[in-house]
Amino acid sequence: MAALRLGLKLFVIILSVNVAISASMFLAVSYSIDRGFLDYLNQAQERRAALLADGLITRWETQQSWEWLEQSPERWPFIVRFELGQGAPRPPFSAG
Repeated sequence: MAALRLGLKLFVIILSVNVAISASMFLAVSYSIDRGFLDYLNQAQERRAALLADGLITRWETQQSWEWLEQSPERWPFIVRFELGQGAPRPPFSAG
């Protein structure tokens, strides 16, 4: 009877340690994956912002003002898509 109780206690202790180790590993891996994914998303967003900024700089250098965009704000989605390489053609500039 005492050997049975000792065996049961040992089993419960080993099971508890295994569950604790498994839970710790799960939490550590989940945190690592989440951090890595967030870092990836942030880097992708930074690259997109840099591409858009470069395109807007080029447009500023050509026009020397934003008047053309103020007069035709509907161009903005086309400009963004074009500068991010999503295929929309660059709308023509108006001398305005």
